[in-house]
Amino acid sequence: MKKNTEICFLENAKQLKILSKAIWCGLRSIESARLSGAFRDATMTIITHQIDRLCKDAEKLKSQLEETLCHE
Repeated sequence: MKKNTEICFLENAKQLKILSKAIWCGLRSIESARLSGAFRDATMTIITHQIDRLCKDAEKLKSQLEETLCHE
C-alpha cells in the first residue's frame, strides 16, 4: 500500500510540475510578445483556467499526502 501511495504522489507531483511550467511559459509569451486584443484575452483565459486547475491539483495532492502521513 505504501509503495502505491508513493507512486501516486510522485505522479501527481510530476503533473503539477508540468502544469506549472506550461503556465509560466504562457505568461512569458504574453510578456515577450506583448500580445493584445482578443488573442491576449483568450490566452489569459486559458492561463487563468490552468492556474485554477493547478490550485485544485495542489489541494488534492496535499490531501493525499496528509492522509498518507496519518495512516503510517
